[in-house]
Order: sequence, then C-alpha cells, then structure tokens
Amino acid sequence: TQHSRLTMLGSTANLALGNWLLRGEVAWIDGLEYFHLPDRKTQRVDVLVGVDYSGFTDTFIAFDLVNRWVDGWESSLLDAPDFTRRNSLEVAFRIQRDFLQDTLHVALLAVGFGRNLEDGSAVRLGVDYDLRDGLSIGGGILLYQAGDLPPLSAYGRNDRVYLQAKYSF
Repeated sequence: TQHSRLTMLGSTANLALGNWLLRGEVAWIDGLEYFHLPDRKTQRVDVLVGVDYSGFTDTFIAFDLVNRWVDGWESSLLDAPDFTRRNSLEVAFRIQRDFLQDTLHVALLAVGFGRNLEDGSAVRLGVDYDLRDGLSIGGGILLYQAGDLPPLSAYGRNDRVYLQAKYSF
C-alpha cells in the first residue's frame, strides 16, 4: 500500500494572564487526497482558538473553537466516503473539578460539530475515585446526538453508561 505524502506547517501561541490561558493554533496541510477529487491534491487550513481558566479552587474550565477550511472544495465531497464540508466547525467545552482532597474527580466534556450542531455532538460526564495510589474506580454516562455527517450520523441511538477500574503501575 502506498500513501501520499502530506506537508504540514503550523504554529501555536499561548498567553498566560493570571488564571487565564489564551491559546491559538494554525496549521496548513498540503497534499490531501479525496475520493471525489481523484486527479488533484488539495490543501486545508485549521485554526484553533481556546481559553482555559483555573481561578476556582480545584477546578479547570476550557473552551476550544476549531475551524477547518478545505481549498478547492466541491459539493461532491459531502458524499461518501469523503463526508467533508468546505468549512467545518468544532466546539469543545470541558469542566473538571476535584473533591475530597483530590481523590474524587468529576469531569464534563461536551463536543459539538457544525455551526448549529448539525453534524452531531457528544457529552461525557464522568466520576473517578482514587482508592489509593495507582488504583481508581469510576463511571459515567456518554450521550450522543446524531449528525448529518459521519461519524456521528450513526451514533445517535448509542448512549452509554460505563464503569471502569484502572490500575497504574
């Protein structure tokens, strides 16, 4: 199997302002090939802006916004197997808090795709408890909203409840 070579050039910047961290990233990717554009390679530009806040005791909050733009996009790229929009937007929000002297960890992560979440979303609420160093138990719930494009177009009716045990050595 032969794979095409991709070229990527990127940059990132972070600015700390007290309890705030402002983040930015940009990436240019060249050499992308799509099934519906068999005779040419395309480019994509990814831009991320994000902000983190850690000013509350034992709490971390993060918000990220990503836009991916495909150069030379054609409407046929919406079809299988490419499922690619000219501009795709992703939004992520995370809040995490520790309790009981950093032994109980609660985290909420929400990710959405598309300007109006038309490409789906996922929400994960999890709780972990450290029984001792290296051993924790936990569980949570994972909720999906189906979207217009894969992968979330097929996940809408696959919500999950999970339990886990983790041993780190």
